[in-house]
Amino acid sequence: PLEPYRPAVVNRIEACVKPVIAAIHGTALGGGFETAMGCHYRIADPKGAVGLPEVNLGLLPGAGGTQRLPRLTGAAKALDIMLSGKPVKAPAALEAGAIDAVTDGGDLEAAAIAFADAKVVDGPRRISEMPIPNAEPAMFEETRKRIGAKTRGLISPEKIVQAVELATRLS
Repeated sequence: PLEPYRPAVVNRIEACVKPVIAAIHGTALGGGFETAMGCHYRIADPKGAVGLPEVNLGLLPGAGGTQRLPRLTGAAKALDIMLSGKPVKAPAALEAGAIDAVTDGGDLEAAAIAFADAKVVDGPRRISEMPIPNAEPAMFEETRKRIGAKTRGLISPEKIVQAVELATRLS
């Protein structure tokens, strides 16, 4: 790997003083979705999908995904997304809060510019500074029990749960 490393790039995007909008065409998985979550807002094509499939490789998201996704969707939904490793279609991602808008299927670039024009008055929304909604401590033990037999012997699922759990208690 060469510098700049992805976490530094994502943090730099998030630190921008002007709102940054991610226009997602197709799929944004793993580092691509983590980069999009570093943006202040996300808009996607209706056929698009997002996700964090790292668990399928025995890894956990490494560029802030375990910290930003729970702030957008809540801890339980974020764990479902990360532990399944499956892509989430744009309409479902919108419903979950992982993205902010889905286009009507027309010109994604034009829709993203219009979205940006509407959001410029709001200014940047830094996901890493948002609190995590609906983070009940018991939910983490329930998640561990639910995935226990299926993930026995695997390290990354438990590390993902730990990272999200810590995100609910630390800045």
